[in-house]
Order: sequence, then C-alpha cells, then structure tokens
Amino acid sequence: MKYASLSLSSNSFSVSWFIELLNSPFAYLAILTDITMFFCWIFILKKAKLSVAFPISSISFITILIAGSVVFHETIANEQYLGTVILLTGIYLISSSSPKEKN
Repeated sequence: MKYASLSLSSNSFSVSWFIELLNSPFAYLAILTDITMFFCWIFILKKAKLSVAFPISSISFITILIAGSVVFHETIANEQYLGTVILLTGIYLISSSSPKEKN
C-alpha cells in the first residue's frame, strides 16, 4: 500500500487522487494481498485453535517492520528490536502453553 501511495502525484484526497489511485497497479496488488491474507486466515482458523492462531498473527507486525527496513530503507530503533523480542517471547509462551481441553 505504501508503494501505491508513493506512486501518486498528489497527497491531498480528491476525486483526481482517487482516480489516480484506481490506475495504480500497486493499489490492486495491495487489495489482492489483503484478500489472499483473508483466505489464509480463514484456513488457519479452520485448522488451529483460536487461542493459538490469534497470537501467531502478531508476527505480521514483525514482518512489516522487516519489510519497511528492507524495501523502504527505514531505520529500526532499539526499542523496536526489544519489542520484537518481547512479542516473539509472548507468542512462544502463549502458543506453547495452551490449556488442556475439558472432556
């Protein structure tokens, strides 16, 4: 989506901006990606418990952080590294300690 916004000539929201957005292949790629991720999420929910699947979805924050650094050359601050470690630790703890099911 960032590529789509960077490809537009204007930053102000207007009819011409919207028409330009509709002509951007990056906008269609972003929409296609969202639709694909929706179906992936439905598939994951079908196979896994919500208490395990939902915390794992937080990995998207880390993926976006890495993509921003690699693709857009954004700087990753020390606090973001620390947050990533805390997030991964939390995901591990939550997903590895799922409660026993009642019979």
